[in-house]
Amino acid sequence: MSTKQRQWVLLACVAVARGSVCFPDALPPEQLKQLKHPNGEEYNVGVWVSDWSAAHVVSQLAITLIKEKLGFNVSEGKGAGTPNAVYALTGCRSPGNLMEPQCDADITYFHINLESWVEDYPQLWMDMQSRYPLMAPKNLGLMGYHGRTSIYIPTPILEAAYYGEGLSLGYYRGYNVTWNDPSNYFDRMSSIAQGRVKPCSKTRLTDSAIMKTYVEITGDLDGVMITGEQYAGNCPDEHFWISPACRAQHDRCIPFFTGGDGWDIEGYLQKSTSWNMPMAIAVAASWTDYQLLPLQFKSLFYWWVPDPTFLELVPEEVMFPPFDRLKWFAGDRRVSSPDIPIDKVVSQDLSMLAPNVEAFIQKFRIEMASVNEIMRETMNSEEGVEAETCKWLRANEKIWKSWLPDETECFPGFGLYDLVEQVYVHDRKEPVGKKCQACPSGTFSSKLVDDVGVTYICVQCPQGYSQPSGASLSCEECHEGKYQDQLGSRTCKPCGLSHYQDARGQASCKACPNDSTTVRIGSVSFLDCGCQKGQIDVSSPEEDLVCHSCPDGLHCPVMSRTQSFLDGVATSASEGVDLGSDFVPALLEGFHCTKTQPLKIFRCGKVEHCPGGAPGTCAGGRVGFACGECMADFRWTGKKCEVCGETRVVWATAIAGILGGLALMPVVLLPGHTTSSKATMIFTITCVFGLLAHNAQSVAVIGNLNVQWPTSWSAMFEYFQILLLDTESTGVVCLSAITSMPRYVASTLFFPCALAWMLLVYGLTRLLPRRFQWTLNKTLNAMGTLTQVGFTTMSQIAMVPWMCYSHPNGESSLFKYPNTLCNSAEHHGMLVAGLLLFAFVLGFLALCTYLAWTIPAKARTGSMVHLESARFLVFRFRLDRWWYGVPLLLKGPAMSIVMVVATDHPRVQNFLLLAVLELFLILGCLAWPWKVPAVNTLDVQGSLCLVLFAVLGFFCSPSRTETESNFADVSAATLLVYMALVVLVAGSLSCLSFLWRLLTGEDQWIQRFMNLGWTPTPAEVVQELKRVSDRVLMTEGGQLQQRVGEMVGGDLQRIMYCIDLIDVDLFHSESQLGLQRIMSSIMRRSSLAEAPESGTKSLHDGDEKVTESLEVSPATTGIKVEVAEERAAPQSDLDSEVQETIFGPFEERALVKEEL
Repeated sequence: MSTKQRQWVLLACVAVARGSVCFPDALPPEQLKQLKHPNGEEYNVGVWVSDWSAAHVVSQLAITLIKEKLGFNVSEGKGAGTPNAVYALTGCRSPGNLMEPQCDADITYFHINLESWVEDYPQLWMDMQSRYPLMAPKNLGLMGYHGRTSIYIPTPILEAAYYGEGLSLGYYRGYNVTWNDPSNYFDRMSSIAQGRVKPCSKTRLTDSAIMKTYVEITGDLDGVMITGEQYAGNCPDEHFWISPACRAQHDRCIPFFTGGDGWDIEGYLQKSTSWNMPMAIAVAASWTDYQLLPLQFKSLFYWWVPDPTFLELVPEEVMFPPFDRLKWFAGDRRVSSPDIPIDKVVSQDLSMLAPNVEAFIQKFRIEMASVNEIMRETMNSEEGVEAETCKWLRANEKIWKSWLPDETECFPGFGLYDLVEQVYVHDRKEPVGKKCQACPSGTFSSKLVDDVGVTYICVQCPQGYSQPSGASLSCEECHEGKYQDQLGSRTCKPCGLSHYQDARGQASCKACPNDSTTVRIGSVSFLDCGCQKGQIDVSSPEEDLVCHSCPDGLHCPVMSRTQSFLDGVATSASEGVDLGSDFVPALLEGFHCTKTQPLKIFRCGKVEHCPGGAPGTCAGGRVGFACGECMADFRWTGKKCEVCGETRVVWATAIAGILGGLALMPVVLLPGHTTSSKATMIFTITCVFGLLAHNAQSVAVIGNLNVQWPTSWSAMFEYFQILLLDTESTGVVCLSAITSMPRYVASTLFFPCALAWMLLVYGLTRLLPRRFQWTLNKTLNAMGTLTQVGFTTMSQIAMVPWMCYSHPNGESSLFKYPNTLCNSAEHHGMLVAGLLLFAFVLGFLALCTYLAWTIPAKARTGSMVHLESARFLVFRFRLDRWWYGVPLLLKGPAMSIVMVVATDHPRVQNFLLLAVLELFLILGCLAWPWKVPAVNTLDVQGSLCLVLFAVLGFFCSPSRTETESNFADVSAATLLVYMALVVLVAGSLSCLSFLWRLLTGEDQWIQRFMNLGWTPTPAEVVQELKRVSDRVLMTEGGQLQQRVGEMVGGDLQRIMYCIDLIDVDLFHSESQLGLQRIMSSIMRRSSLAEAPESGTKSLHDGDEKVTESLEVSPATTGIKVEVAEERAAPQSDLDSEVQETIFGPFEERALVKEEL
């Protein structure tokens, strides 16, 4: 109960707690019960007593019996009239305030109102029933008699008018001022103190509905005040309402008094106006004033029967036109009032809270004579109404005992209960110890007719039924989707998953067909059944459920259907409601299907090309069954397809530039200076950028692993794909046909066509003057350099047709061209082109192997064309590692072949690639082949980064955890930053060192950069050489050989390498070709056991012969050189060019001879 409600109950309710009782066997106060609301609150039975004598009498009778015979505590509330009682029993918080009763509570503390004149307030009753259907009171019928209300006139006044002038004031026409002046027989309204009547604002004159009806019936607008939509009575002095008959002369008005808040005031307003009666209508300020005013003033007054108030005036009713039911209930009160049923009204919840109390009120019936008798005794006695009602109860036990309910006569909602056994029973053959008690949840109250009469028993709910509430008259069927397999249940059980129930009142559920399931419990139809998670329904709407396993690449939640996959919406088949996106099948990222064949799933070549989701969804406008390409005249930018536009012009210009560059390669790649073990700055820069390009190609190959690289990595690999002639990512696709095979064939022909172009240019230059002609050896060297640069690219391109990966639907596509199915006609054409290119790759590898194998022999025979043509293979490496070009070439095919092996098994593929990269890393560390230490270090660092990139591929599986993914991202970013720093530092130092030499002429910093540290001066080296050579010469041969034999193998190798450097770079002429220097070192080692004291070397090229004889004395450090030169006329221009290439121009050679 709220604070305001408690305040009202404290103010309006008087608890009945008197010390005396009426009956000797009455229950003591401590045993009296209280009502208990379902919310747990306890309170007394509330009796609302209307403020008139008959109501007080009958209410006191009921209160005494409820307390002393039924055993309930009782609280009283008092109000002026029936409207207040209706509001109180509805639970209104302010029932005394007719304007704002505040009827918004969900509990009432008043339950009974007797002597209720509900018939007088039909509109109020109907309004309360419609506005508050759960709280409005109910009418239990007549008290046992009818009442009547009307205008009454005291008999002395009636007789005075009749005998004085023959005026009949017992009839309404006698008051018509048109013919009579009845005011002469009544007191003036001015003689009545205003304090004894209520202000109009406190009465029903403020009821807008009453006053609006008054205007509609009478048309008297002057009698009301209208404010907006609200109507109120117009009282000139705020206390009396004046009828039109005396509105102009108030002293001619007859006073009329009513009580309460204006009992039946609407009828007397209409009567006075319609029948031209001069009336001043007022409401007594209190019940006492209402009783005294008619006795103290000559007036008309409202009265009813039964009531003893004005009996001493011997009042007579003023007669009006006969009662007309239609007019009366239409609001027209100008006719006589009807005989009014006097009813018993109870709250709606009394039957639940105290059914025996309601049964008592239901049986409560008393005759009007008994009521009048008690009222007369009360008026003539000083003991009061409680004492007089008690006397009547003691004298009329037979009457009131018939009102009390039988202990075993249960009412609906209740059942027989055995107090001893504390169980509900089904008969009353032994009535002792039995009483009625509300049926508990899980049961219902069933009617029982026996020899005694009618009663009710509690029966358990059968299977398929339940009852959550107590005091129920029936059990409720289990609705669709529910069942109950037990008796006496409070609730029904929902059908579990994989079950449904489409009928009511069932004891079990039905299983879904074909091992299907439901999305939730409580399914109501077999249409709610759907496939299990990981399956999809492939049936048509007309077919039964057909569940198939979900293909790889498709996410199939529970209830997956092919139609919901196509529509993108999952709906409940039985209810048609949207189940939400969680129940819609969806393609996983990296997979694609068409709308025409939604269950034929294709795996996309790159995950970012297929975002997944609905069928036919490709990223960035890509097309094809595997989102393998852009539409015609579009190119892929890494994020979306864009119109080619000016890309064609750009690439046409670029191709023209490439062709021009190829035409200059023979001129650029063979400089005039000789080759030695000492590297120049230009040479170092060339090696650095060549090595970076080679590693970039390797990164591009790693990017072709069938691994789900993160999106950020994929964007990086897109840029490196340019080095593999990726026609899509580079935009070259804009120059070719849209289909895959022409694009692939074009990529296979790129390098062969470039080589053919160089041969064509060579042939064309032979038609030009001699100084513009290409030499054959330069051309072959340039072609070898180009092929060597593109060898990894060609190896990768040749393997493309063999790199087939499998789709979930059983078919397979080319990894590079996902829209091309393997074993299709287009694929067969690509295989032919790939085989031809691979044959070319193997041929070039075989040629390079042959050149590396035959270089010593060719150097011995002096085949200059052979040596100069093979310069690309050896010039970058140390003199004793001339062969390293061949293993370096093998790296490209080895990585490409790995791409073919286990394309559908990324981890196997990744492992093999890692093995290849580690093999070449180890080989580079062992060989240390590059002339420049800085390049060797850069090579090892690049190889190590490639190995780490391959390792990170193991962290890019679809099942990777978030921690693994974050680790891989951070590691990749670190590697990229490190590689970028290495490239930046190497390139910057190379360029800055070169500029420093151009500007200052010094190469100290250059040497430090290339050699990764301090370099001794020539004088320091010569001094140390002489010191060591002196010690060697001073040591006896046997002792020296013994000490050398005690050294480890690695040290012996280092000593031989130093001897090679001294022998080749210090004691050969600068005109001698570097390749020959290398071969001299090799040949010298092979004949070391013979320990020759002299050696002779010859160079032959055409008809020109140069012979050099070197004699070395073991006892001295001096060197004697004899040069014999025999010249013969050159046989051709080519022979002259070769001589110039080997030895330099003739003038330079003569100068060398003279110096020697």
